[in-house]
Amino acid sequence: MKAIVIDPQKKELRDIEISGDKLQAYYENIGCSTVTAVNAQFMVNGEIIHATIWVDDEGLFVEDQSYWFSNQYPYPLAGKGILVGFEAETGDCIDAPVCAEDFKRDCSVTFLAQ
Repeated sequence: MKAIVIDPQKKELRDIEISGDKLQAYYENIGCSTVTAVNAQFMVNGEIIHATIWVDDEGLFVEDQSYWFSNQYPYPLAGKGILVGFEAETGDCIDAPVCAEDFKRDCSVTFLAQ
């Protein structure tokens, strides 16, 4: 499954491929043991996309945490995020509907200082 890692510590977005156990891949790429899903819609390349961003469920309790936000989502998010597509009819996670470069450009991803 195609996904995007949003890494505020490195101040970068990168495309990744997730195979096998999705939940374990989220834990490994985020660096945590519990995750929570943030469902959102974004306008990218002139189209509305449905996405799920997986983040550390305990990210607000991490010392020296880094944050990031998008101009299309009203709240900053703590730590790394994994963006994947969201199938509204089934609730399934699917391939990210865009690449990291397009998401960063159209959604104005901004990294906040620690």
